[in-house]
Amino acid sequence: MGGFAIRSLVLAVAILIVSLLGAQARAATFAEKTFAQLVTEAEQIFVGTVTSLQSRRLPSGAIVTDVRFSEPQVIKGDAAVADLALLVLGGEVDGARLEIPGLPRFQRDARYLVFSQGNGKSIFPVVGGPTGFFRITAGADAPVVLSWSGEPLDSEFAAQVLGNVSPADQGASPIALELMLGAIRTRLGLR
Repeated sequence: MGGFAIRSLVLAVAILIVSLLGAQARAATFAEKTFAQLVTEAEQIFVGTVTSLQSRRLPSGAIVTDVRFSEPQVIKGDAAVADLALLVLGGEVDGARLEIPGLPRFQRDARYLVFSQGNGKSIFPVVGGPTGFFRITAGADAPVVLSWSGEPLDSEFAAQVLGNVSPADQGASPIALELMLGAIRTRLGLR
């Protein structure tokens, strides 16, 4: 094999390796949003408990998951819904799995506060991706809001939320769900 043929073969193999590595390295990324941006950009804001995660294949072949929430408490958007579903790219159907690195996942039976946008049109219909949905857990006295992964809220974000309520109502970290909902309603002009 001549020098040109060897160089061509090496180049072809290098291009193949780089393209395969590139495909593996792709991940979902989202622009981080402020509290004000979450409230403003959301088409719908609600609190609900995930009751089912049902994956299915679209006619295009893509695998998606319907994330269903029971008895949603809607703060912004269409409030006349008994249950609500978000359509998220990814899932598993008949042993075939589609998983997007960097795409957060909802957990069955977990309760969330969600800032939704682009449902049915976006790979992850939540404003700002992981910055636009929050896990709600039992606090010492009342439900509290944590990040989607169950971690305490970033102090800068918490300050943005608490800046919308009077200092006497702020309380200690983590943020009480009612304080967060009050801040949302204030920003929406509902209070």
